[in-house]
Amino acid sequence: MRSSISSSEARYFLSFLLCLAILLGAWEWALRASGARETAPGLAELSYDRSLASGQEWLIFGNCLVMNGVSGSGLARIVSESSTPAVVNAAQHEQSPLAFFHYLRAAGHYPPVIITNVSSWLNSTNFVKEGESMLAVDPLHLKAAQAHDAGTPRDAATQQGASLQQRIEQDLSERLNAGLVSLGKRYHLFDFGLFLWKLLTTFDLEASLYQLRIQSWYAIVSARGDGAGFLGFDVEYQDSWTRGVDIMAEMQLQRMRQVNFLNDEYWQAFDDNVAHFAAHGSRIYLVRMPEHPAIRAFNDSRYRITERVNIMAARHDLPYLDLSGLGPEQGVKLFDAVHPDAQSSQIITARIGEWLRRQPPLRQPQSSK
Repeated sequence: MRSSISSSEARYFLSFLLCLAILLGAWEWALRASGARETAPGLAELSYDRSLASGQEWLIFGNCLVMNGVSGSGLARIVSESSTPAVVNAAQHEQSPLAFFHYLRAAGHYPPVIITNVSSWLNSTNFVKEGESMLAVDPLHLKAAQAHDAGTPRDAATQQGASLQQRIEQDLSERLNAGLVSLGKRYHLFDFGLFLWKLLTTFDLEASLYQLRIQSWYAIVSARGDGAGFLGFDVEYQDSWTRGVDIMAEMQLQRMRQVNFLNDEYWQAFDDNVAHFAAHGSRIYLVRMPEHPAIRAFNDSRYRITERVNIMAARHDLPYLDLSGLGPEQGVKLFDAVHPDAQSSQIITARIGEWLRRQPPLRQPQSSK
């Protein structure tokens, strides 16, 4: 039985390590030379208060197209210069309006004005579970406000200490997880195989890198909020972005084709919730946010969004604004083919604000105040 490694085996092992180092070095050089960046923005680093202070705020909710595309404070200024309403944007990443409806109903909260969107950019089709999860998290502090009104005792010092420890632990966990995710994206063998195959068959480095969700067409240089839930991303674009956005849209569609997000259950639940909230005094306004032309065509083909929303709007007398056709010609850019940048959000907010100003029911509460 041999007790040591032979010289030939040692040379083979060293040769393997050398080849691996060269391969990884070349890969890193390609990433850095192309200016490639991961596509996911750092949302975890941003925090803001979304609590409903008086319970009379107008509420905006939906998915991240709304979170990144509509400024509540900007909308309030446009709607009324003399009596500015408080507008809170409670939208969340890939979240369905049905989850918010469930959460508000369970909390017994019916805002006077609700602005929400219809979109297939969702996380799942288990809308009841998402609503229960939102109720447990209580993002608008509705349950906390009820407990406070009921005189529930709270140990502030204990909560503050626990909160500090939890924040530190969560921060360390998120940093470690982000590093592991980034490393996995760069070196996952299956993804690397897709990248290599795409590169060998197309000789297109930028398109091949996007197989790993790594791109060089844009860079998020900063992120900012308005203090009412809106998150705007300032983005720098490369000249090749106009070509890259079509590649990104096709990649997004590959995911969207796998699941029937807007099923019959979705439309029935949406219709039922609209009727329920209207019966409790809420005025609902529907908005379809800007979409890449390919994604817009897919949504209208598979889900018949335009047709079905128009039918629901007519049935319940809902104002409906379709902004899905806005694009670079109108100053609206979806930097990753889905999310609008901060400059685009100003145009979207202005469009919605001017549309709301033309709606007679909105003037009644202000004039009577």
